[in-house]
Amino acid sequence: MDYEFNARAIQIALNACVNEMYDLDKGMPILRPDEEIFCVRNVRATRKQVKHIIEQRKADGKSIGEIKMIIGYLPMLITNPDFEIFNSNQTHPGSVMRVKMFKMWQYGIVVVLDREMNDLRDLITAYPQRPISTYFLLLKKLNTSAAGKTPHPQDIPEG
Repeated sequence: MDYEFNARAIQIALNACVNEMYDLDKGMPILRPDEEIFCVRNVRATRKQVKHIIEQRKADGKSIGEIKMIIGYLPMLITNPDFEIFNSNQTHPGSVMRVKMFKMWQYGIVVVLDREMNDLRDLITAYPQRPISTYFLLLKKLNTSAAGKTPHPQDIPEG
């Protein structure tokens, strides 16, 4: 799988989606919903998935600029998270959350990825997280790892 990606091109495509979709009402159809916006590592995002994030963050009261900032971090979050944890939300069994904390700005961002199918995970959502909530996710990760529920890299057989 190709790990190289053009961050600038992805940013332009994501910003174009926000510009196009921000003023749409929830549930309004969009053109080319299954068109891939990006595929980074083993994660892909379609226009429909990006619209879902826009709708959710707009419902949270986020401005167009705040939404652009949140989704602008997706490629970095996908490729370089601080940690990954299984998502306990049973709506999406097998899904994971990748978390990145931005200490300088005093918030984190969480991206939720669907279970892996055919070596790919689909984007479910992304949202900002307060530092204390990010800290509790990390504690949960450490506790499940200590209990042997999450394999450590050295415990995963190669092959």
